[in-house]
Order: sequence, then structure tokens, then C-alpha cells
Amino acid sequence: MNRAELILIVEDNEPSRLLVRDVLEATGYRTAEARTAEEGLRLARESRPALILMDIHLPGMSGVDALQHLRGDPATRGIPVMAVTASAMTTTVRASWPRDSTATRPSPSVCGSCSRQ
Repeated sequence: MNRAELILIVEDNEPSRLLVRDVLEATGYRTAEARTAEEGLRLARESRPALILMDIHLPGMSGVDALQHLRGDPATRGIPVMAVTASAMTTTVRASWPRDSTATRPSPSVCGSCSRQ
């Protein structure tokens, strides 16, 4: 991935979203932000990001449901999506996230406060 590529951050927790944005922008990536899955789906269709960082627990539609919508749309089907969550329930979260070639399941290394299980 080129540093100038766009990464879409879908996260409802403002401090978490801003932290991820600041780190990515400090390393040269462009970012777009969404607070809800619905807003994230719209931005994904409009901006075609190189990567989507998706919170799993969002207000309204969940990140898991949003991923299904992304995979069902030919325009967004191939965009890589990485689950990002601060959930301490790592096993439950990992089980709910589908495994495919462009969806990365969360692991303790990408979970803010996940415990190793």
C-alpha cells in the first residue's frame, strides 16, 4: 500500500477514531472517517479506499453486517477490511468476523484492551 492511499476509519468512539487517524496521517496516509456503519458504507462507495478499518460494535448496523453489505456490492467487494475493536471478548468477536481473503479477523495485537485467549 502506498503511503498516500486512502484509509477509511469506521469507529463511533471519537478518541479511538482520532488516535487512529492521527497515527495514520503522521505516517503519510490519507484518511476518511465515519461514525456509523451506514456512513462508512456510503464513504466506501464514494471514495473507494485502499483499506477499511471497521469497528465491530457500532450504533445501528454492526461492523459485521456492514462487511456483508460491502461484500454484496460489486463496487466495494474487493476492498480489504480489518476489524478493529476494544472488546475484551476476543473469542466472541473473532468468531463473529467472517474469514475471507479481504477480511482480517481481530487479534490481541490489534485490539486495544483485548486479553490473550
